Amino acid sequence: MYCLSSSSWSKKSMNGKRATKGSTIVMGKRVLQMPRQQPTTTTITHQLPLTHRDTERVAQQDLHTVLRLVDKGRIAVSEKTVTRPPQAVEEIASLLRDGDFYALTPKKNTGDQAIGPIKAYAWPLLVQAAKLAERHGKKLALTKAAARRSAPRRPQPCGSPGSAG
Repeated sequence: MYCLSSSSWSKKSMNGKRATKGSTIVMGKRVLQMPRQQPTTTTITHQLPLTHRDTERVAQQDLHTVLRLVDKGRIAVSEKTVTRPPQAVEEIASLLRDGDFYALTPKKNTGDQAIGPIKAYAWPLLVQAAKLAERHGKKLALTKAAARRSAPRRPQPCGSPGSAG
């Protein structure tokens, strides 16, 4: 059962002013007092520096770098966890154009997670997801499709059947 009563003056004061009571709602044994005025809110804005990086060309170069490392068999993968050891991540990070967003920092406590390179960790996962590389034992290797795409193309000599001229 709900009961509303009309608003009345309150004897309590807010910020030294007399406040008005809003509507009273009675629900069984509970009595709720609705305020008449909206509560005041304070908005605090913090200005943070914004970093803008154009990475389209960098990503293309990084992809070629990672594919070359995979082709040479220099990206090791753990068989149990399917992740790269820290040495492999450091090697990839050192070869990426413009480096990585974060450097590998050692753990402060044994239970903490290590904060480290993002791009160097992600690139081998991305080439595997794109079916450009797959795990062969403890190393990543190029798939047949990726090997065909990344094979160097020899220019056709002039006067040969495939040349225009």
